[in-house]
Amino acid sequence: MQVGAAPATPPDSISLKSDPETRIPASTIYHPVRSSPSDHFISRVVIDANGGVMVTRSFGSQTDAEVQEIGYVLADVKEGDRVGLTAVCSLFGQVKRVLIVAPPQPVPGTGPE
Repeated sequence: MQVGAAPATPPDSISLKSDPETRIPASTIYHPVRSSPSDHFISRVVIDANGGVMVTRSFGSQTDAEVQEIGYVLADVKEGDRVGLTAVCSLFGQVKRVLIVAPPQPVPGTGPE
């Protein structure tokens, strides 16, 4: 019996959101894994702000067979900053998503009428 290698796939996409109050960019990295999850996963995530690396995190597996979820507090980012997240597959490819930090939104009922 001959076994063929399963093709490695890069991350599909990233859903990146930022909460201006908490400064926590929450992310879901879509990376469906059809082969062994111990061999094929999101191995590294790099978060940068305005081009400078703020966080690099390595993983030995991903959240599940479809996604890797992460969230980090970025205390030094401010309104207008460009925050990027790069997700790297353990076997092949990477994807990057960038967002601009939005200003804090007023809580309904607390601002001027």
